[in-house]
Amino acid sequence: MDDFSNPLSVEEQRRHRRRPVLWKGQVEVSTHRLECRVLNITAGGLLAELDLPLASGVAVRVLLPNVRPLSAEVRWYADGLHGLSFSEPPEQIKAAFGSRASVLGLSDPKGDRS
Repeated sequence: MDDFSNPLSVEEQRRHRRRPVLWKGQVEVSTHRLECRVLNITAGGLLAELDLPLASGVAVRVLLPNVRPLSAEVRWYADGLHGLSFSEPPEQIKAAFGSRASVLGLSDPKGDRS
């Protein structure tokens, strides 16, 4: 039987605070590049909109302007939206964004609940 005496909200269960963004980028799968829109980002992953569905578990590289390619894995897909989890530690993701990491909230200690 489930214990519902102390339910956590979805936000409380997340390890990183989401930052809403609206960026154009690309997701590289094998030798293919797909255009995407990034809708939110964290030090742990991002939410991307793509025209083609990708299966959970697929390894990808995320290509964003002025950021080195980021390794990720598709965690889920629903209605054109893909949840991607970065394959690199949060510290390396923060470093990839450089000085923009703090503006995005990626360096906010309150945002990291690891």
